[in-house]
Amino acid sequence: MEDYSQLTPTEQRQRSKEIDAQLRKDQQESLVGKHRKVVILGPGDSGKTTILRQMVLMNQSQFTSEERTSFRESIRERLLMNVRLLLDAILMMEYPKELQPFLVKIQREIEEPEKISQLQASLTLVMENETIKRNYLSMARTTGMDDTFPYFSSKLGQVFDDSYVPSEDDILHTRRPTDQITETILKQRAATFHFFDVPGQKDKRFRWAQYFEVDLNALMYIASSASFDQVLEEDATVNRFIDGVVLFDNVINHPLLLKTNTILMLNKIDLLKEKLERIKFKDYVVNYEGPNQFDKVIRFINKLFVKCNKTADRGMVTHVTTAVDRKLMTKICSSVQYFD
Repeated sequence: MEDYSQLTPTEQRQRSKEIDAQLRKDQQESLVGKHRKVVILGPGDSGKTTILRQMVLMNQSQFTSEERTSFRESIRERLLMNVRLLLDAILMMEYPKELQPFLVKIQREIEEPEKISQLQASLTLVMENETIKRNYLSMARTTGMDDTFPYFSSKLGQVFDDSYVPSEDDILHTRRPTDQITETILKQRAATFHFFDVPGQKDKRFRWAQYFEVDLNALMYIASSASFDQVLEEDATVNRFIDGVVLFDNVINHPLLLKTNTILMLNKIDLLKEKLERIKFKDYVVNYEGPNQFDKVIRFINKLFVKCNKTADRGMVTHVTTAVDRKLMTKICSSVQYFD
């Protein structure tokens, strides 16, 4: 055994670094040739597929030109859908009269494909109107507009240009609901990971149990931290945030998953911060009594989920993140690869 008392502080720090490096090397070598099964669960629109896209990006550095092109039509379809929802919401409220000509222009020309790319100025003016900005969250909640609509609304002209090819950020911001169970195979370090992305809509959850296998290495559960003021698309009587907590409780305490290592991701913290500047968390989550501050709210959310775990010796880590953030997603991948 080494006698550290005989080493200088500098030598001790150097020796500590050498030990850490050796431990990392040993961990990597222990993965050689191994296959890891990870199932990704969570409610619909929590960001599961976006997180998987990030993992693909980190594995292959960039999307291929074919992959980029494949997203073009779905981006256009979602953008048009959200513009129409925005119009519906505005026309149901008392909106500033100066917006009338721009709304009429958008309403008329959005149905003419060759003119859509020319609507950018009108849409930007509407989105930046103070009355619209002040009421936007309420309108989005009522109509079900995508979280990412503000991102794409500023790119309408570009998206409908004939030469448009989606960027990596465009792809990461695209909502394309998962309808079928998909398997993505990625090689990280010396191991092969099999990620199963499972639909999160309420009527699709009955299919989850078939992936609760005894040889499952890890469970990734994705929950939106910003969904506290929303309801399920498929059931308007159920609060989306509460549904995520109840669902996590049911999943993590399932008899076949009691010993399964778990990665809990509290996603969309960027949207949570934005919402807390405009609405009160406790107005929607009645058992919260703290201040309307991000650090207090996210701590409460974390505790709410973590206390669902009834298995004391389960390997479990929690990440607070935004799915489109590359740096944070790199950190999450590191926590996945060493789970046995």
